[in-house]
Amino acid sequence: MQQVILMDNIDLNDFDKATPETKGHFTNELYDSLPGILQDGTNVLSGNDKEVFLVGSLTALSSVLPNFQTTYDGQAVESNLYTFLYGNYGSGKGALRYARNLVAPVHRFLRETETIPEADSEQQPQKLLLFIPANSSKSGIIELLERTKGKGLIFETEADTLTDILKQDYGNFSDILRSAYHHETISLFRRLNKEYIDMDKPKLSVLLSGTPGQLRKLIPSIENGLFSRFSYFGLESELSFKNVFDTSKGDLNKHFYDIGERLLELYKYLDSLSEPLVFELQGHQKAEFLSYFQELKRSLIETYSDTMAGSVNRFGMQFIRVAMILTALRNFETGEFNTLNYCNDLDFENAKQIIEVFTWHTLNIYDSLAARSLEDLPDNKQAFYKALSFEFSTSQAVIVGNKYELSESTVKRFIDNRQLFEYVKHGHYKKTK
Repeated sequence: MQQVILMDNIDLNDFDKATPETKGHFTNELYDSLPGILQDGTNVLSGNDKEVFLVGSLTALSSVLPNFQTTYDGQAVESNLYTFLYGNYGSGKGALRYARNLVAPVHRFLRETETIPEADSEQQPQKLLLFIPANSSKSGIIELLERTKGKGLIFETEADTLTDILKQDYGNFSDILRSAYHHETISLFRRLNKEYIDMDKPKLSVLLSGTPGQLRKLIPSIENGLFSRFSYFGLESELSFKNVFDTSKGDLNKHFYDIGERLLELYKYLDSLSEPLVFELQGHQKAEFLSYFQELKRSLIETYSDTMAGSVNRFGMQFIRVAMILTALRNFETGEFNTLNYCNDLDFENAKQIIEVFTWHTLNIYDSLAARSLEDLPDNKQAFYKALSFEFSTSQAVIVGNKYELSESTVKRFIDNRQLFEYVKHGHYKKTK
């Protein structure tokens, strides 16, 4: 099979060993150069907790930056992200509570605010909110979004809550999730009172966590429209036991809530604007962005087939949205907000690294969801599969994989595919085909 090369000499067939960031983890250089609100959070955390907070906080932050927009593919877009963190029980997903604490002051502020009905309306004043329950009916989701002018955050640490409600006729709002990602209009007709709701440009963010099995229940195949709309981040279980008696950093819940109080000031400022502020890449950044994603799209399609085209297109939007979040935080702390806000080179490179990490994890999910039969596999993986013994150890698979130009990490990721392999015991698998 032909070797595929990305920009920066990243080999997609060996994606995981090219650079530190393509191994699915963030570099220390990135952490050290984040805007202050994010650094103040990551500095008191380590290991999985640190990564979980960064990934979760980007999505949470994306829900509280109103009136900060850019033009992407001819459409006005804001920074809203959809993210799924997945890992086995005990892998550290619980650190998402710190991301929730970060935006909790905004939710509290909104809960203290009431909508003012129009003078001729019979509606009663209603409390605003940021957090939208995942176990809401379809009409309930639309009613809540209507109340909040189309803005909100679905934050759910057990993905099954969302999966279960989407299976119900009254609760299947997957079409809303697909439309809201691109700020497309959402409509609802209530037969009971013959009321028609037309919500223009909804701005919804979604942050979910769960096990790999819960992820596959929510998004069972790559043909599912939600697959390419989500960013993914996978966690491996940590072998060490955390020192649960360490009090050196004080009350962490209070620490993150206090950071959120600073974020609330940014939210109030942006929400008070009569006209949106505009974000834009600089000229040389636009050229690099287009070149990077053109090559990424070509490489991924050659390696994984054209089923990855939709994901690459949305990687681009995710990149822009992450860059918007970093720029908004940076300009807020420096006091340099303008009508037109250009991305600096540091935040551009940091956004690129973050998207490279998300890309690595998306390929993990793709391997798990897409390859349900041998015919779905690239030629070298088909040959690798046939060369394996019926039952084998991880180390044996790695040795065989080397003959077909598959790295150790690629092999380990591949044999985790439960469509093609069955787990026998620690470090041992057998083929299912």
